[in-house]
Amino acid sequence: LLVASKSDIFAVGSLSAESAAGTFAIATALAAIIEIPVKSLYSASASSVAEYLARNDMEELEKLYKSVSINLLVAGALLFGGMWVAIRPIFQLFPADHSGEMEAGIWVFFFVGLTRLVEMTTGLNNYLVYYSPHYRYALFSLSACAVLTVGLNLWLIPTIGFYGAAISTLISVTLYNSFSVWLIWRIYRLFPFPRNTLVSILLALATLLLVLLIPDTGIPAADIIIRGGAYALSFSFLVLRLNISPDLSALWNLILQKLLPGRKAPVE
Repeated sequence: LLVASKSDIFAVGSLSAESAAGTFAIATALAAIIEIPVKSLYSASASSVAEYLARNDMEELEKLYKSVSINLLVAGALLFGGMWVAIRPIFQLFPADHSGEMEAGIWVFFFVGLTRLVEMTTGLNNYLVYYSPHYRYALFSLSACAVLTVGLNLWLIPTIGFYGAAISTLISVTLYNSFSVWLIWRIYRLFPFPRNTLVSILLALATLLLVLLIPDTGIPAADIIIRGGAYALSFSFLVLRLNISPDLSALWNLILQKLLPGRKAPVE
């Protein structure tokens, strides 16, 4: 995945104007914010994956697999949606003489952000493959992902511009993770998506569409705060109210109990 996520910047610099590579790098760096919750959750879960596989405890492994998936999906949708509703004013903070490239950078962020969401939503599938006796399949799928990314870059960048690199990464990473999800199902009969996966996606889309109806103020900083804040508060409220993620609801209850001792938290 490192080749898929990093070779696109090199390809943009080689196949497009030098300034396009800078815009692409900025948009990619913004999209990387979406991955902030990943490292801590993965590092906390990796040892448990190895332990459950060693004990052949499929019941606990399935619980962990699904909980990590829904938790990362909610966190990723919160960050991605909050940035997407404010992405235009974010790019308006950059110099106006690069407005054309920055406009294309908006779509680079969109496609790279979706790539990050795909990786987060599929949860621990890669660890399940790496720690299993079938780890050789990971080498095959990673190699195929790298080759596909390079091939798509060579085709899409000259055809549709430098955001073609972001599309190529989205396609190759989605296929790679789809293969991993299928492999885990084939080997262990485990699936990463709980029932609330679709509900959380629909909530994010509905919230995003409503927040996009908020009129612009003409002041980029104000639009970022208003739109991003409206999305974050609305989506978080719905996720907690509908108990989309029991782990996140429990965490919210714990925070309320610490802040308001003796008062029962509203999320059950």
